[in-house]
Amino acid sequence: MYSITRRALLLPRHRIQPVLRLYSEIDFSKEKPTPWQLEHIQTRLIDTTPDFFRSRIDYTFYKPDVICEDQLTGRTYVGRDQLMRLFGLYSVTLKMICPHIEMECVDCHPQIEDGTVRLRWRVKYVSWLRALTNPRLFRFDYRIKNLSWYDGYSVFYADGNGDVYKTTIQRCRRDESYLLKGAENIKKKIENVVAPKPAGTVNSSTSEEEKAKQ
Repeated sequence: MYSITRRALLLPRHRIQPVLRLYSEIDFSKEKPTPWQLEHIQTRLIDTTPDFFRSRIDYTFYKPDVICEDQLTGRTYVGRDQLMRLFGLYSVTLKMICPHIEMECVDCHPQIEDGTVRLRWRVKYVSWLRALTNPRLFRFDYRIKNLSWYDGYSVFYADGNGDVYKTTIQRCRRDESYLLKGAENIKKKIENVVAPKPAGTVNSSTSEEEKAKQ
């Protein structure tokens, strides 16, 4: 791919245009994407993820026959049109049941080794049930500090043309090692409070009290 571009730059100006036209017609879908192609997808995701519940997001970097594995529902969708309908359904439904909902990009980085872009996203929301049981949530300054959240993770697989041919939607798993470590710390604190003192400690304290009385 790079050799074709170098040769095109060495040609006279009147011969560059046909070479570039030929280059644009070559199919690189079986090859790995270049770093700058992954960076382009990364930039588009960072810029458009916050607009998921606000406006139409960017679908230009998806292939027409893109595959979407929705692990939240256990279903697979094929085609850009089905992907657009799926995202539209999520957006409309969640905005109906949540008076406040927004999405943000927590982390987005390319993996050059496997030709993917990995996005961690977060949905921050307030449900109608919470809002009705806590009227203070109707105040923006209070609501924005007390949002519920839901973390998700998506992987975008790109080809040599720079198009996404597959994407996944899944929920982020909790860090179980962190939870176990926290549980062990709590257990140690409880043992220190509940466990009786050693016999030697009790005897020494008793002898000190007797000496004080004498």
